[in-house]
Amino acid sequence: MKEFEISVNWECIGSFKVRAETLEEAISIVENADEGPYSGLPSDSEYVDASFKVERDCCYEVDSSEHLE
Repeated sequence: MKEFEISVNWECIGSFKVRAETLEEAISIVENADEGPYSGLPSDSEYVDASFKVERDCCYEVDSSEHLE
């Protein structure tokens, strides 16, 4: 039987609580965070309904012979 790599994509939504002088500063802090509490995904993120989809342009057949014993 053949083996395929099927790429999928979905959306999550979450939020950070940020201390700043202005809304624009708070947004900038999150957008530019490479490390620390505002980098990565928020711990309270949730799946966005109906956002799951297959990325057809990124799907391909893989060489399954590397898995044979």
